[in-house]
Amino acid sequence: MRLKLLLVIMSLCGGCMPASQQEVINLTDAVHQIVPAVQAAVATSSEDTKAKVNDVLDKVEKVNTAVAAADGPLDAAEKGWDATKLWNPYYGYGALALSIFKLLQGRQEKTTLKGNLASIENKYSAAKVGMDKFRNENPEKAAELYNDVGEARKAKKIV
Repeated sequence: MRLKLLLVIMSLCGGCMPASQQEVINLTDAVHQIVPAVQAAVATSSEDTKAKVNDVLDKVEKVNTAVAAADGPLDAAEKGWDATKLWNPYYGYGALALSIFKLLQGRQEKTTLKGNLASIENKYSAAKVGMDKFRNENPEKAAELYNDVGEARKAKKIV
């Protein structure tokens, strides 16, 4: 029973927590190595024990395969959790938790985007102040400056 719990926890949580795609790959490879070792360990057990362990290992493999195909940590968690849909009595709770996490992450990305837009506006404002100062101090070169800025905007296709 402890083995079953350990394998389920490893398959559901182990591949879901890494910070990079390489860590997801490393963890799924580790699970691929553990499965044969577990099968060898129960080879001398009763048929009932073998059947139960093989059932758990099949589930672990399904989750591991789903996690291995993920693009990133959140995707790994989502795909791993979805792989448990048919047999996991807590699937709904986990799906809800993942949805909330994704909403919070989306909100954080939106906040970051607003910060980036504010930064861009500040840079534009500072450039405008600098150009106005240059124009006031060098009226003879002001037209040249604005022509240069206009040409740069055309080159970068900025309207």
